[in-house]
Amino acid sequence: MDEATQNALKQLDELEETVRRVADELASLRARCETATAEAERLRAALDERGKTVRELERRLLDLQAERAEARHRVAQLVAKIDSVTEEEP
Repeated sequence: MDEATQNALKQLDELEETVRRVADELASLRARCETATAEAERLRAALDERGKTVRELERRLLDLQAERAEARHRVAQLVAKIDSVTEEEP
């Protein structure tokens, strides 16, 4: 085999090795992309669930704040009645 043919075969082997490395890297990148996509979906679902929890807690907080305001109003009314009764007593 002459030197030109040997060089051509060597270049072909090098090219083949480069193609193998690129194919392996591409497979690795695809696997990482699939993993990242699955993780992103899991995180989206968790975020959605947290959002629901936050909305529920906000609703409950508003309910409790309304109850507290009502209780304060009733206490103020009772204090006013007690004051009026105590002022009437000699």
